[in-house]
Amino acid sequence: QDGMKNWDIPYFEGMQSVKMPVLTTTGKNLFDGKLENNRDIDVNTGAVIKGGRTIPVNFIPVEPNTPYTLTRPVATNNVGFRHYSKSQDYLSSQVFLGYTGKFSATFSTPSNCYFIKLNINCSYSFNSFFTRYMN
Repeated sequence: QDGMKNWDIPYFEGMQSVKMPVLTTTGKNLFDGKLENNRDIDVNTGAVIKGGRTIPVNFIPVEPNTPYTLTRPVATNNVGFRHYSKSQDYLSSQVFLGYTGKFSATFSTPSNCYFIKLNINCSYSFNSFFTRYMN
């Protein structure tokens, strides 16, 4: 390799054992971080009401029949997902109860769901990540 004698490039001679890195794929955070405190989302109607929880101000767009993951770095008592149609009409509810430590929940949206809102039973929701599930 003419002309490379004075280059300080690290190298090795012979064989060397290496480990492959472990990579985790995450999607874009779909939660825009805009919150309302002291609110709730009625489990029967999907309407925003006064309450003791933190909820997103805006609907979170999703695709039907698609897995999504909510990841939280702090403990919370429960998280309620509210499903809405393409015209933002309330469809149904799904609740995860009783978590301690780091929280992560993966669920699939119903076949007619295009938007999500969620109830979080604490004020640390600015640290939440809501992403499309990728494996």
